[in-house]
Amino acid sequence: MSTTIPSRCLCRARHLWFLATITLVLILGIGLPIGALVLVGMSLRHPTPLRSLTIGSALILVTVVTMVLLRDMVRDAMLADHFRLGSIPVAPQMGVFSLFAVLLVIGLVTVGWMLKVHFGSAQPPVSDR
Repeated sequence: MSTTIPSRCLCRARHLWFLATITLVLILGIGLPIGALVLVGMSLRHPTPLRSLTIGSALILVTVVTMVLLRDMVRDAMLADHFRLGSIPVAPQMGVFSLFAVLLVIGLVTVGWMLKVHFGSAQPPVSDR
């Protein structure tokens, strides 16, 4: 069983691209949280910490997205020999989704009512004098 040189080079190039991508994602996954922690630490001594906290929060968000992407890439690579996720049949459960949507709307209406009651009663108390 012989493989041709172009297919072997293509396979190696694909593996090299995969390793370079994982390396970049790992560097981002390690460097961004460190930068976020430094910015949050610097904001503790700053008189107006909003900018540092905003940048730190954005870096943490990028870190979480990077970790999700890396986990997906590693899972796909580890399971590639056994099966593909696209081959699994999908059965939509519209009843469960409908229940979730109704409860979400009820919860949002409840939170809105609580905020209205809390902030709407900012009238000064009436004295008996």
